[in-house]
Amino acid sequence: MDEIIRLIVERLKEDKLIRYASRNSGQLAAEQPQVNFPCALVDIVNVEYEQTGKCEQIGTADIEFTIADIYSSRHDYSVLTVIDSVHQRLQGWRTPLFSPLMRLSLRRESNLPGYDEYVATYRTSFFVPKMENFVEVSVEPSVLVEDEASES
Repeated sequence: MDEIIRLIVERLKEDKLIRYASRNSGQLAAEQPQVNFPCALVDIVNVEYEQTGKCEQIGTADIEFTIADIYSSRHDYSVLTVIDSVHQRLQGWRTPLFSPLMRLSLRRESNLPGYDEYVATYRTSFFVPKMENFVEVSVEPSVLVEDEASES
């Protein structure tokens, strides 16, 4: 999953409106966040796994993108413009590692006075191959059938 986050962060860094993109490690919780604004912070918040057989799985992940900017009437754009730009970059984007990202929701956060902060949730799926230490064992069934006639 680290590789998924890395690829998404690299994709976000290509957006000219984003001045800082990284994995979300609580940067905005600091009294003076050590990020450049507008920023996009990424984290995988939930993964559900489905078994496909032979110890292989399909993971379905919800990925949150926290998009924040300093509130200012001097900007010639709003944080919503940044959100639209990020959405254009992410919606339907995929790599060989994961299926197309699809937006599920967008909500406003109000944790930071003086900042506009929104959280967009996207969903994707990825394949989890069987582990290297997985050993497949074939067993021939051994079934003993007793004849009912011989019991009497």
